Order: sequence, then C-alpha cells, then structure tokens
Amino acid sequence: MIPNADAADALATLKSRQRDYRTFADYAAGKQPLSFSTDQWQTAFGSLFKRLSYNRCRAVVDAFANRLAVTGWESPDAGETDALGAAAMALWERTRMVRRQGELFAESLRSGDAYLIVSADDAGLARIDINRGHLIHPVYADDEPEKLAYAVKVWQIPYGADRGKWRITTYEPDVTTRLISRAKSDTYPEKLTAFVPYTDDGGAEIENTYGEVPVFHLGNNADTGCTGTSELVDVIPLQDGLNKSVADMLIAGEYVAFPQRWVVGAAPTTNPYTNEEEEQFKAAVDRVWGVSEPDAKFGQFDPADMTQYTNAQDSWDLKISRVSMVPVHWLSMTGDFPSGEALKTAEGPFVAKLKDRQTSFGDTLADAMAFALKVEGTAEAVVTPIWQAAESRSETEALNQALQKKALGVPDEQIWAELSYSADEIAQFTAAKQEAQQRQQEMFAQSFDRGQAPIGG
Repeated sequence: MIPNADAADALATLKSRQRDYRTFADYAAGKQPLSFSTDQWQTAFGSLFKRLSYNRCRAVVDAFANRLAVTGWESPDAGETDALGAAAMALWERTRMVRRQGELFAESLRSGDAYLIVSADDAGLARIDINRGHLIHPVYADDEPEKLAYAVKVWQIPYGADRGKWRITTYEPDVTTRLISRAKSDTYPEKLTAFVPYTDDGGAEIENTYGEVPVFHLGNNADTGCTGTSELVDVIPLQDGLNKSVADMLIAGEYVAFPQRWVVGAAPTTNPYTNEEEEQFKAAVDRVWGVSEPDAKFGQFDPADMTQYTNAQDSWDLKISRVSMVPVHWLSMTGDFPSGEALKTAEGPFVAKLKDRQTSFGDTLADAMAFALKVEGTAEAVVTPIWQAAESRSETEALNQALQKKALGVPDEQIWAELSYSADEIAQFTAAKQEAQQRQQEMFAQSFDRGQAPIGG
C-alpha cells in the first residue's frame, strides 16, 4: 500500500488542477465570459449579452474527435485467420466501446486527460469504464517513467444514502484501496484524515491479482510520465477575442439599426410658457418631419459598415486554425472547399496531428485491451487498434486506392477494414468470398471430369 503522504500529495495535486479542467469543460460547452468587457460595458449591455459566445472551442475538439475511430483490432503475424484480433474486436463491441470511444477521445482532447479503468464484472468478463480527466491523478514510476506506479481517483457520491460524501480509491499493481469521507461536504477534500476505510461491496482493500495498475491514461500531447495538455490551451484566448468582436458587432448594430437623420436651416421652436427651446424633430417610425422654412434641408447618415466586424471574426477563425491545426475551411464553412491536391496540402498539418494522436492513444488502448483480454483468461496478448483513415478521401479516391493495394497483394480483409467496414461486414464478405472460391473449384472439377478445358485454361 502506498504511504499516506504520497496519497495526500496526489490528492493535493488533483485538487490544484480542478480549476483548469472546469475552464476547459466550460469553454467547450460555450460557457464563456466576455473577458475584455469593461465595467461600463457590463452595466450597459451585460444583461443583454449575458450568454454571448461564438463557440469555436467545441468545433476544434470535434474536428479531431470525429476523425479518431478504432474500426478493428489485429495481432502481429496472425496470418489470414486472426483469432486474437477477432476476440479483441468482440470485446470492444460487447463493452460498447464502438459507440463510446468518441466520448473517450473528446474528453482527452478537451481536458488533456482521459482514463480507462478495466475490471472484471460479476460474470468474470472484462468491463471497461471511461473516466474524465478531473477524476484521476496518475503517478508514474521514477525509474520507469512510462510505467504507471499507481493512480488516485477522487469523486463526490451523487446519489444514495452517502450522497454528498467523497470517495478516494487508490489503484496499485497488487491492491485497490478504498476510502470514504466521514461527513458530507460541498468543498473538495484536502486531507486524508477526513476519510475512513470504505467497507461496503468487498471491503476497503481488494486484491489485484493481475500484477499491474488497471488504469490506463490517455494523455493528449503528454510528455512521458506527465499529464496531458488540452487542445483548448491556445484556443481559449483567441476565443475571448472572437467573442469580443461579435459583441462589438451586436452593439454597433444596436446603435445604428434605426437610421440617424439630420436637418439644417430650420428655426428652433420655443415653448411659449417656459421660453425654452423644445425638441422639434423626434425620429420614430410613425413620425414625419416638416418645416415652413423653404431653405431647410434634411438628410440621413450613412449606415455603419458591418463588414469590418465580420472580417475581424474571419481573422480570429484564421488564428484559431493556425494554433489548433484545424483547417480554416472547416471553421469558416463558406462552401469554397479545396479538393484534390489542394485539400491534401490544406489538411496536411491536421492529418499529421491526427496520426500522432492515433499513435499515442493507440499504445494506451493496446495496453488496456491486453489487460482486458487477461481478465478473460488470455495472458500476454498483443493486439493493436486499426484506425479509421486520418485523411479526407472521396469514395472514388478510396476505391481507387483499394484497387491499387489489391494489385500489390494486400489481403482483402485489410482493405475492407481500411474502407471502414465493420467486423461483421468483413466476416460476411470473407464467407461470400470463400463460397465463391468453392463454387469455382467445383465447376473446375466438373469441367475436368467431362474432358472440357476450363475457361482461361
């Protein structure tokens, strides 16, 4: 069991990161304060534009998350029949990770960290749970910085008799230790002295017979042995500037929505009782101005040029594109999309970043899947995920590339997987292919028995 001092340090470190995690989640959800507004602006327009945001943070996260998808699993040197890869894919589908993987990747991209916890259910089958970044602090070994020494999870119980209390669970290679706070509290816990052993559902200490920490850390752009970095770190300041530009445009529109008119050459009118000048011309949709002076002139100021604001917003989109690597045509959505080689050039940095995430996330997913297979009785399993293509490709282009790969001898099953067909569809294709080959062999044999040369013979 880890020393209490180490667990306390992990608790303090995780608490110190809560504000950042909350900021990333809020900005991605569109809860964005107008950071550059003055007190006077807040007084005049704060209630009018209280929830104003032109949210690009979610677009940046979704751009990457929507392209990250595991379409299959494979084991090295498996040959035509990959039983281990098929078992991994069956487990992936049974735990609904085909659908839930988007949630996992989006959390890592948004918060910088996401976690999988693998355990055995009551039937002895592997269970894979997704955990958000703010719940867990990973601690890596000093002598092996790529190896997780232990992980500490902290959360508040949301329902039941213990609602409002806090739980701390420490995952180690040989034991899982569980604690619960003595009292309910709305503030984040600071000291372990407020906790006692959690004795329900198996006791405070549960033996881990698998010899490794069952927590798997997907750190976005993380250095070895460190937590990850949110994709929104560089985007948030630009998002604030974009929101300010939109606010300025709305305020300008508020002031110039009704045309401002002028008049010269008209004598002022005086109140006969107070001998004070009165407002003679009041602009309104139900009023018409008229004077008796023949030389009076009327006019109207030109409306404000609002394109300066939309141009500024496009400029912010370009800046967000540069720091995030998300192609600007994805953000602007003007309809003028590049194609062919221009599209490949425009999306080059974005695709390179996607492939980097596929590599780093893929290593962690491979470790998690190997552990899950171990839970179900397959020891020392080595499997790797098959990713959806990172590049944008038209269906025609994808099929042409598939034909070229087939001519080079790439197995059909691999080509089908790269075309994003599911494991069930690939199995159906394989069965149909084998059936067609068997019929062809039977026809060949029948032709040979009749003394007829087979076609092409």
